[in-house]
Amino acid sequence: DVLHTHGWDADIIGWLGLGGIGTRQLIHLHITPGWLRSGALRHKLRRALTRRAFSRGGTRVVAVSEAVRAHWAELLPWNASAIDLIENGVDLKKYTCRNLDVDTRSSAVVGTAVRLAPSKGVTFLIQAVETVALQGKACEVRIAGDGSERPALEAEVRSRGLSEYVVFLGHLAGLGEFYNSVDIYVLPTVDVDAEGLPLGILEAWASGCCVIGTRVKGVEGLIRHGVDGLLVPPGDSGALASAIAEVMSNDTLRRQLASNGRSRVSSDFSQERFVRAVCAQYRELSRGN
Repeated sequence: DVLHTHGWDADIIGWLGLGGIGTRQLIHLHITPGWLRSGALRHKLRRALTRRAFSRGGTRVVAVSEAVRAHWAELLPWNASAIDLIENGVDLKKYTCRNLDVDTRSSAVVGTAVRLAPSKGVTFLIQAVETVALQGKACEVRIAGDGSERPALEAEVRSRGLSEYVVFLGHLAGLGEFYNSVDIYVLPTVDVDAEGLPLGILEAWASGCCVIGTRVKGVEGLIRHGVDGLLVPPGDSGALASAIAEVMSNDTLRRQLASNGRSRVSSDFSQERFVRAVCAQYRELSRGN
């Protein structure tokens, strides 16, 4: 009754494959792609093809965040009111929130879980850690994930003499234990178009981590600075180091940010809420079919 597609290739293949069949399509927008702002001919053609797919009768379009909806509506261009909003959700049962009132660690553990690509800004996290270490603060960094930039990042860690502070964990099948080992979760993204609504932040909140992110689309609209996390300019390792040092030296602030983050994900980003919203789309699209 309904074909639910994720990602541009799948959206267009689905649109072409369903021509004349009558099956309805739900197009799910997860990211804020840079090609929407490109003046290249191939990207102009891509946008024209996307508008055709969006405009077929019976097709519904949803976005995972307000940042994603605004990005597509402005640059495609498209009517923002024709794109429904269904924010991502996480299964809270998969993540155990530590007791935020008890701190048994003598030093802070900073973590990130990302694809190791230039857009994710991990090099700036490494630089920030060097600054924190030079300030005499005990800090360990755990980096989960893999990607093309890993060899360069490992070389940078060695060249800066940070091997005793930074650990590369590679790809992890499950992240529950990782989040439980982390006090401060950092998403150091530098590409303004790289994030839609980061699941890593939601999962870190669910696990009781204090969260620091950068002011990029999809993150700036998610973290409330000073309430459930801290925001710093993208690519600014000095500002990131200051934010890490601040929450390391202020247990009250760190625990308050973590507690508010846990409350936020429980109330606004549960998997149950997400599933109900998607199923409502399915019912609407399949009505009369």
